[in-house]
Amino acid sequence: MEYLKAKYPQVVIKNNIKYRDAYLLDNVGIMIAHGDLAPKNLPMLFANEFSGAWSLSHSREIHKGHFHKEKIVDEGGVISRQLGTVKPNDKYEIMNGWTLSKKELYALEYDSDKLVAEWHV
Repeated sequence: MEYLKAKYPQVVIKNNIKYRDAYLLDNVGIMIAHGDLAPKNLPMLFANEFSGAWSLSHSREIHKGHFHKEKIVDEGGVISRQLGTVKPNDKYEIMNGWTLSKKELYALEYDSDKLVAEWHV
């Protein structure tokens, strides 16, 4: 995050160590979470812990990681995006055979109400 702040000083980058956080992009509510903690409760945690963003959003998404593979699920109208990572496999991942995920980053583009494009970078 510090690298992104230095490279793109014109962009506001929130850097915190919370378990979960949420923000609004116009009418799109997005919650971010690491992915391994309370995974089945994330939509309700979004609604309860970030009720302002939840109530103002027309569409809602959860972006999470941890499992290093891509998976997109509609959880009761909340789109949950489990995103992969481009980081090299570490010794623990190699030892456990968790080396098969594709190494790709995505830039998600939204209009004021929904996702409109997914860019592979």
